[in-house]
Amino acid sequence: MVVDGVEVYEGHWREAREGIESVAAFQFDCPSDALSYRLLRKIGRVVTQVGVAGCGQRDVYTRVGSQWFGSGQQEAAAERHRQVEAARTAAAAQQRPTQ
Repeated sequence: MVVDGVEVYEGHWREAREGIESVAAFQFDCPSDALSYRLLRKIGRVVTQVGVAGCGQRDVYTRVGSQWFGSGQQEAAAERHRQVEAARTAAAAQQRPTQ
């Protein structure tokens, strides 16, 4: 599907919106149907950063692993990034042949 003139996977865009919607609505004290979304960044066709605006407020949400973090959640996002990288490193180590 095309979002803001850019091709992305439809399921990824839907998952991004669903993952962000309730948090943004709460954070902005704004009804979900008043929120608007803008694709800011992707890797391949995978959505990695979304701008959300509504009720006079806006924020940027970034995907780390399978979770979304607002711009005010840098510490939580950094910790999740460390967890994802540690899991990748452990998985790669298990796949290496032993000699």
